[in-house]
This record gives sequence, structure tokens and C-alpha cells, in this order.
Amino acid sequence: PDEWGWTWRWCIRHFLANFQHKFGKKKDIRDQLWSAAVAHQPKKYEQKMKTIRQIHRAGAVWAEGQDLHMWTFHMDNGARFGIATTNHGESINGVYKGIRAMPVSVLVEMTYWKVNEWFVKRRDAAIGRERAGHSIAKHIFDGMQKIEEKSSKHRVVLFNRNE
Repeated sequence: PDEWGWTWRWCIRHFLANFQHKFGKKKDIRDQLWSAAVAHQPKKYEQKMKTIRQIHRAGAVWAEGQDLHMWTFHMDNGARFGIATTNHGESINGVYKGIRAMPVSVLVEMTYWKVNEWFVKRRDAAIGRERAGHSIAKHIFDGMQKIEEKSSKHRVVLFNRNE
């Protein structure tokens, strides 16, 4: 943390854009690098980086030469809270499009109305799902289904100390 107690991390999307600027558009490597960046376990990070080293050695050297705690989940000590991009900041930037030169009072009012619009839209979606008999948000439900599908391939072995 800095002197104010803030912890800074890089937006992974921008990190990958820097990679592409330096090495060109290489979608296969970009996808592998994204997977390496969001891997929570060092072993999974290393697996992805091994693949990248085989495909594009210079790109792997460049990425690993960057400050790992700034762009990888497994090295950030949870400071990202699972957030990989600055999309939330980009959303607010979208509110200010076309009004940047306006007085601060206009910026505050536009922010208020836009955020209010987002809350109303999300509330209406939640009410719709609740009326349809769903108790959780769609994106959470979809994520849980993916995890359930993945876990169905796992084998559970029960044991105790005596066995």
C-alpha cells in the first residue's frame, strides 16, 4: 500500500493491450496470458506460462519481467478482490462522454441520474427473476451451473484415519 493505504494493480486488459502493442496481435498467446493472469494458484499460472514460453518465448520473458504482483492474481495477496479490469471505471467514463467540459455540478447530476438508471434496471431484472421463481441473479446461477458441470467430473473418495 502507498502512504494513503491504497493498493494499486494494473488492469489486465490494458496489460494485454501493451503486450499486443509490443508483439502484435496474437490471439492464442493473449488468451493464454489472460488465463495466466487470472490464475489463483501458482501451479495453474505456471502451466499457462509454460505454454506461452513454448509458443512465444520473447512474449513470456517480457510478461514475466513485469511486476507479477501488479498483473497476476496469484501474487496480489487478494488486493484485487477478483477484479481483473477497470471496466467499472470505464462505465463511469461512458457517463461523461460529451459532457466533460461541463461544470462540476452537471457532472455530479449526470452521474446521479445514470447510477439511478442502472439501479432501477437491475432492480427490475431482479424482480423479474424473482417472479419467475429464481432466487439468485442469472450470472451467479450460470456460474454455479458451470462449476457444477466441472465438478461432476471429480471423484470423491471418503476415508478416515483407520482406512
